Amino acid sequence: MLPSASCQSDLESTKSAGIEQYKEPLMRVSPFSRVGKRRRAKVDTVLNVINPKVLEIGAFDNATFWCELGDNVKYTDFFSKEELLELYAGNPRRRLDKLVDVDFVVKDGDFANKVGGNYDLVIANHVVEHVPDLIGWLKQISAVLKPNGMLFLSIPDKNYTFDVHRPLSTWIDVIRAHEDLRTKPDALTIAQAKWYHTRVDKTALWDGEAPAPRPIRSSLAEIISESRIRSQDYVDTHCWVFVPSSFEVLMQDLASAQEIDFDVQRIDETEYNTSEFHAILKKH
Repeated sequence: MLPSASCQSDLESTKSAGIEQYKEPLMRVSPFSRVGKRRRAKVDTVLNVINPKVLEIGAFDNATFWCELGDNVKYTDFFSKEELLELYAGNPRRRLDKLVDVDFVVKDGDFANKVGGNYDLVIANHVVEHVPDLIGWLKQISAVLKPNGMLFLSIPDKNYTFDVHRPLSTWIDVIRAHEDLRTKPDALTIAQAKWYHTRVDKTALWDGEAPAPRPIRSSLAEIISESRIRSQDYVDTHCWVFVPSSFEVLMQDLASAQEIDFDVQRIDETEYNTSEFHAILKKH
């Protein structure tokens, strides 16, 4: 398997320093986290393309495909690698030595015209729940995929996250956001996320314990008022809330409404003591 063009110069410079140095990063050092390895295994079970052309969105330090391993992958993010290094300097939870080289820095929601096209696969881990206009985002993903191309998503299962008490998102919510041409979370989305936010013990939930009650904070009126002010800027929050079955139904509803041109290829249930599930959508 040959390395992608975006990594070729790095590999060539390493190779010039000696063949053994060139082989080591490719053959002996795995960049995968435990979560990343699990995601890659799921993707590999459905791919029927040798050396697929891949676009990975928001890979940061936990990519599913790695050009260092010869994958034909491009990365896009809101931030450049340099900006990410500055933002997360000193953060012990991030693997800054595994930060990917961002090929396409896109500072607005319109990325389809900036990242090339004809991809076999698009990867987005813990991205979809943050997207203000889900339908618009899926249309852009479709625009950069080949016919029958696939979209792999890792999505938080609300039953094991701080969204545990939050209502599930429906096609009504999603279509309304698209018709509003939302480019950032609106005030009520921000307010809802804060109102229901509850700390959880994931392992305890898996072992059958009931979640803690929603904490008593400010009054709802105060939270809505504060959120109207905050919404004047971009607030990064969960715009959408799912469990595996609700996401599958939502995608089917949006396809039935002719809002998206994807079919559900597979939904994998949330595994024990984790908080994410996986969805694979196939472009018509």
